[in-house]
This record gives sequence, structure tokens and C-alpha cells, in this order.
Amino acid sequence: MSPAEIVEGLAFGALIGLALGSLGAGGSILTIPILVYAMGAPVQTATGTSLAIVGLNAFAGALMQLRRRRAMPRIGLGVGASGLAGALGGAWLNHQVRGEVTLILFACLMVLVALGLLRRYPAVAMGPVSVDQ
Repeated sequence: MSPAEIVEGLAFGALIGLALGSLGAGGSILTIPILVYAMGAPVQTATGTSLAIVGLNAFAGALMQLRRRRAMPRIGLGVGASGLAGALGGAWLNHQVRGEVTLILFACLMVLVALGLLRRYPAVAMGPVSVDQ
């Protein structure tokens, strides 16, 4: 990797960490497109790498939230442990399909999540809300 690519990767990593730390989500939604389109990684490599990137960022953020007593560790560990089976199955499935199919499925998932958020929070979908002072 060239020095410019290293700097670019570090900048993108900081952006991903900022999204994860402030929103608690968004890691893969940012990481996979960055790795594929900005860093030139093959799709299967990008998905595996994104798991490591998001996992490390999430672990660091979780530790900070645990220290501030703003997390529910038992629930987090339980849901996280059950998610391991899904992650293993998903990693296996990822290598069974072409990269283009993976990206199409990923885009469909992003659209479904966005629609779900807009349905749950319709005021956000309608535009800015005025706040009286």
C-alpha cells in the first residue's frame, strides 16, 4: 500500500468509528462500500474485513459505554453470542455467491432498513420540525 492509501484508509476508519460510536450502528453500511468502491477490495474480502473493522470499533465503544454504565451487558452478551451462529452462516454463504449478488442483497437490506426507520419515525421522513424556544 502506498502512503496515500494508508492515509485514506485511516481517514475512512475514523469515519466508520465515528458513526459506530455516535450512532451505535452504520459500520457495515459504510465499511463495505468504502472497501469495495474507494479501496478497491473484492466483495468477499470487503465483507470479511468489515467484520473485523466493525467488531474492533464496536468492542472499543462497548467498553466505554460499559464503564459509564450505559449498557446492558447480559443482554448484549446473549444477543451477541446468538449472533455468532448467524455470522458464521453468513460468512459461509458469502463465499457461495458472486460478489455482485452480495452487493445487490446488501443494497436491498439497506433499503428495507431505511423504509423501516421511516415508517417508525414518520416525523423524520416529513422534513424538519420547528422547535419553539
